[in-house]
Amino acid sequence: IRVDSSSPRVVQINYDVYNHRGKPVDMEIYLSTDGGEHYTKRLSSLEGDVRNVESGTNKLIKWDAYQDLGAVHGDDFRLKVVAYSHPVERYDIIVNAGSLGAVAAALQAARDNPEAEILLLEPTDWLGGQATSQGVSAIDNAYTTHMVDTPEFYARDWMEFQELVRENPEEAPGTGFAGENACWVSRFSYDPRTGAWAFEKMIEEKPNITYRDMSVVKDVSTMPVFDEYGDGKEITALEIIERTPINDYEPFDRFLSEEIPDWYSYEDSPYFSKETTVILPQDSGKGMTVIDGSEFGDIIVLADARYTVGRELETEEIGEDGELPELNERGTQSFVFTFCVTGSEEFDEADDVKEPFPGFMDYYEQQVDDYFSLGTHSWQRVWTYRRVLNAGGPWEMDTVNKDDVSMQNWYPGNDYPYGTLYKNIEEARKEKDDWQGGVMLDEIEQAEKHALAYYFYYRDIKPEEIPFEIYLLRGDDELNMMDTHSGLSKKPYFRGTRRIVGLNNFRITERFYNTREDASHFYYDSIGIGNYPTDIHPNHEYDFGITPEVLYPEPFYIPYRSLASHNVRNLLAAGKNYATTFITNAGYRLHPIEWAAGVGAGGAAALMDTYDVTNYDLLDIPLLRELQANVKKNSPLSWPEQDDSKMPEITGDVVINDFAPPSPGDTFPIEVYHHGSAKVKAFYQGGELETSHEKVNGRFLIEDNVIEDPLKWVRIECYDEEGVYMESLTVNEIGEDLTEKMVINNNEPVYTSIPFDIEVVFPVADKVALYTEEGFLEKQSTPVDGTFYFDSVVLDHRSAWIEARGYTDDDELVGTLRQDIAYEDGFIMVNEGDLPLTGEEVQILVSHQEAAEIKLLIDGYTVGESDVSQNGLFEFYHTFEEAGKYSLEALCYDTDGSLLDTLETTVESHPTDTFVVVNKGEDVKAFEPFTVKVYHPTAHSAFITAEDQWERGETRQRVGHYLLWEDEGFNTPGDRWIAVYCYDRDGNEIDRLVAEFVVLPED
Repeated sequence: IRVDSSSPRVVQINYDVYNHRGKPVDMEIYLSTDGGEHYTKRLSSLEGDVRNVESGTNKLIKWDAYQDLGAVHGDDFRLKVVAYSHPVERYDIIVNAGSLGAVAAALQAARDNPEAEILLLEPTDWLGGQATSQGVSAIDNAYTTHMVDTPEFYARDWMEFQELVRENPEEAPGTGFAGENACWVSRFSYDPRTGAWAFEKMIEEKPNITYRDMSVVKDVSTMPVFDEYGDGKEITALEIIERTPINDYEPFDRFLSEEIPDWYSYEDSPYFSKETTVILPQDSGKGMTVIDGSEFGDIIVLADARYTVGRELETEEIGEDGELPELNERGTQSFVFTFCVTGSEEFDEADDVKEPFPGFMDYYEQQVDDYFSLGTHSWQRVWTYRRVLNAGGPWEMDTVNKDDVSMQNWYPGNDYPYGTLYKNIEEARKEKDDWQGGVMLDEIEQAEKHALAYYFYYRDIKPEEIPFEIYLLRGDDELNMMDTHSGLSKKPYFRGTRRIVGLNNFRITERFYNTREDASHFYYDSIGIGNYPTDIHPNHEYDFGITPEVLYPEPFYIPYRSLASHNVRNLLAAGKNYATTFITNAGYRLHPIEWAAGVGAGGAAALMDTYDVTNYDLLDIPLLRELQANVKKNSPLSWPEQDDSKMPEITGDVVINDFAPPSPGDTFPIEVYHHGSAKVKAFYQGGELETSHEKVNGRFLIEDNVIEDPLKWVRIECYDEEGVYMESLTVNEIGEDLTEKMVINNNEPVYTSIPFDIEVVFPVADKVALYTEEGFLEKQSTPVDGTFYFDSVVLDHRSAWIEARGYTDDDELVGTLRQDIAYEDGFIMVNEGDLPLTGEEVQILVSHQEAAEIKLLIDGYTVGESDVSQNGLFEFYHTFEEAGKYSLEALCYDTDGSLLDTLETTVESHPTDTFVVVNKGEDVKAFEPFTVKVYHPTAHSAFITAEDQWERGETRQRVGHYLLWEDEGFNTPGDRWIAVYCYDRDGNEIDRLVAEFVVLPED
């Protein structure tokens, strides 16, 4: 390796390469700046023999060191050249294992980042995880959740999947939707073959997704990362094994316990040929983003991501030193191989089912004596429990039909309660050198035997009044919905999996359940919602550890922190493997909740690739809000019944006394989660509390606070490492958000010397004063519902910021808010931004800081010239005699009369001073947000309704002479109307306005 003498910034790398496989190789080059101890940078500014290199001598790579590193001196550089001799493919985003969450993640990433090349892997031949290959195609949300029958609570593409299954077009395999109320555990049950087809069809519609089934991750390469978040890793390459059936073998003609070793073997077998491929990033400098949606947690284990498995023994909390709580690693929930049965005219002895298992009948008899039971339910109700084909008339709970298909997933039945399928953390670590999935094959085999034994039990206890025999659907039977020789599901239903530890050691614990009336904690970084009971199916042999206190959680939320790996910077989780605990996983594992988590992971991956950032960087509020906005287009972030704001407004979490109101005189703790801060101060209505400089596990802990009177609110001021104030978080006595914010000019740029409005939301203040760095600006003492309105504020100089200081009636300072000011030069403003009224003279302001003279043209005709300005503002007056749209041009000249610039805008003159403009006069698209501007000079607020008094909401957001409503959008296309009820400051109705518009279908 030498430096090019003609160009000292270029390093030449000469090498020879010999590949016994006889295939071209790809090279990746890594840099160490500590003498070779750690290679922490992958080089990208490379030319020469890097990709698709044939074997031979005198290979040359040129590295532009200056482009990668800039000017550096004195570092002890070392280079490592890695050659990949397996075939190489390159992608931006990799999604492992086509579980529900993985499919959702791939779809969301493809939508949000259509330029990214995405690889979706699946170990079986079916996408969909628990909804298909795991045989739970009767979704458990009929009666036990808050989500039933409310489409707005689900992701749109989850509803699209359901619609595809309901339509059941001719090309779809299987029997499709089972019919309304075919079973009683679900309102949506279907043939899993149809579901797998629907998922694959949705993926096929995204041209930037490459789907590869029958493929597993065998190995993962990483490099170390040292950054502000501590020591971590970055995934640099994946090695996958893809298998193709040979010798007329049909996948799953053998049991899963027999197939899994074949999945992870490099060598061809009598059943499969194998192809090993290395997956590298498209852009070596940027790297890849990886999502693990698998139930085995292949990438989680192979990348050395922090994770837990099993059941917490005494606490869910991670220690202050970062240590994981003590785990009963064998204490997972029971898993189950589902199967389907139907009626038959003839009795089937089914001896072939027993043959693979020595001692089968002894095991059967033992389970009949010790375990198998229908509990308090009748045989008929177990039949209709998960019926996926209803061959009879309208559903009744106790009515069975011979040609029904009944899916069996029953506890205590085919649920396997005697062991876990996961090796513990240490055993899995030892398996990394030859990864086999990290599972207990003997336990999987036992679970297969157990499920088939339950079939015989259910068959043998059939009531005499049932006028037909029952038959296990297997092999080539056209109703074999599991598509396996045995009739068992391709994979077991995994209720609990390996679970990552989230950012800053965060995990969703039970303490975040039911923190407020009718709801759980609304995380500031919420990317989804869910609701399901804490449904635990015990694992008898290892059933010890903590038990849930809340069996029926109120509506809960999915924080982004739980989807991203604590120590692997480019790793996200999208299955049931995100950062929950044993208890919370039991509630968070439901199908649509896993889908919502996948949407969040896919949205995060899209942004990480777009901006070339780590998973931690998405906690920065601008990026977090962009992530949430992208997710919200598809999947809800909040429960509308509990949270007025569809998007979290607070920028951190504050937990007071573990969500319990503190008692006067008693000490209590305050926990603060706020990304990027280095110090926090706490205040309450009686003065200052404590300060914390130490952040542990991503949060500040302020202990030993004491108050004399009942607590009303707490205000947290956040500061960066330089001690500069960042922002404040204000909450009530149990931590509910009392949102504080300042909105300057409706978040539009400010123009010097032109009036603009300011809104300050300050729930704990009785009056607010505005300041700039020049001093006092204005004071307002009459809040409306906690909001202070400052109309027509004028800045005659450029201030960097405006600060709002909140005071009590006794002039005690309770806090400050500061907002930077954005300015805009070079503009034309007509009528202070309001639409001009026909026949009335309006002011036209032209701003240009360098111009000495302005010529104003309207529709190509000169209407005025001016060489008089104030702070770069030139003033004109004009009357629009007719209603309609006009084009305005301002020609800007310097002192020599040379043309500097041309400014252009359009404006519409309107014939009355009370009217409504929808979407700036343009058509509205379905599912897309739009604005409603209510022009009314005396209205203080407006209430918006649509479609037969359907409430849209209320607005007090005044900008100039109009009220602004930001609508989330209509769901269905067609001709629409809205009615606007206008009110004065006292709440009296003073006018009603109506606007008609068109909602167009989606593109």
